[in-house]
Amino acid sequence: MVRDVNDAGPHNGYAEPMDPPDEKGGSGDDKGAGGPRDPSSQRIEQLFNDQWKWISERTQSDGKNWFQCEPPNRKYLITDRDGKGVLPAGKVGMIAGGGGTGKSLLLVQAAICVAAQHELLGTFSVPISGPVLLAAGEEDEDEIWRRLFGAARAMNLSPAEKEMVAKNILPMPLCGKRVALTYSLEELRQIGGDLESLMDRGTPFAVELLRRLSGAGREWALIILDPASRFAGPDVEIDNAAATRFIQALERFTEVPGNPTLLFSHHTTKASRTGASDAVSARGASGLTDGVRWQANLDPVMDANDKRKTIPCLAKFRVTKSNYALYPPEVLLVRDSRHQGFLRPATDAEKLDHQNAVDAAKNASGKKKSRPTVSDEDDGADYSQEELVTF
Repeated sequence: MVRDVNDAGPHNGYAEPMDPPDEKGGSGDDKGAGGPRDPSSQRIEQLFNDQWKWISERTQSDGKNWFQCEPPNRKYLITDRDGKGVLPAGKVGMIAGGGGTGKSLLLVQAAICVAAQHELLGTFSVPISGPVLLAAGEEDEDEIWRRLFGAARAMNLSPAEKEMVAKNILPMPLCGKRVALTYSLEELRQIGGDLESLMDRGTPFAVELLRRLSGAGREWALIILDPASRFAGPDVEIDNAAATRFIQALERFTEVPGNPTLLFSHHTTKASRTGASDAVSARGASGLTDGVRWQANLDPVMDANDKRKTIPCLAKFRVTKSNYALYPPEVLLVRDSRHQGFLRPATDAEKLDHQNAVDAAKNASGKKKSRPTVSDEDDGADYSQEELVTF
């Protein structure tokens, strides 16, 4: 039933969607014979109870209902230097890019920055610090250790920051392990039983990971799953419904203590790896991009003199989807060969050299079209952009 707004009651006189079910399984207005409810019905009942509960909890002691009260400000895990939000806290986000562009290293750097409250990419502030789970699906123990150690060294962390990293980061090297969080429909059919329950809970790995995070006694700030292909079920890249179930599985992890942000990496399509990509460039089912609330792409930088080639030492970081925050300017990054490809922002001089090379190539191209002489064809093409950045 719908409670009359003038009827004083536990909800202080505002409309209540419906009475909770009675012990026999019916609603308050339905006293029909019940009997034991199956697990699926119990889950749905709990879902509805939780929905009504959050409204009740936001009713003030002075009688103001939830809509008369101002909601809390949104929190951000990452902001720009002016404090404007970039990456919202407690949401699922994706880092997309081609193979070898530096996605894993970027996530390692993000883990360190959140653990130590250190500036990310020399560009973004980190107002929220806390424990980080770094689940590396493609790395063994020594490799994840090397990556963390090398990135921390490149950042020139203080002794206090190093202590925070050691305390706050939980690395999980999972190379060669079966760590999918969701089942495919074919796997569910083979297992049998309560399919809805299996779809809701996820795989044994998902259940155990959620249990351990919830019971760790820590307020998690960030969870990293790298890459999605190791943690997603086999249908996620070809089936939008499976992709949506995967995102729903990830959203459950943002509800563990601390309400952490969850970031995962994913590959882009081959067609998008020849320059700037967009939000829909993520490989496979569009349900991944549709489901995440935030996405950033790590794009290659093409050689201005030969569009078929990339510049190995450069990359561009761009936010391509943002439901709750601004789109910051793209960041030109340099892979520092002294520190295992550590990503750092390009200096002003490096940016200028890169732009000069692009301009020279454009001028040379224009001259070729208007007056194709040997001297013009050679103009601006006597060097490679790979030489622009020195380490």
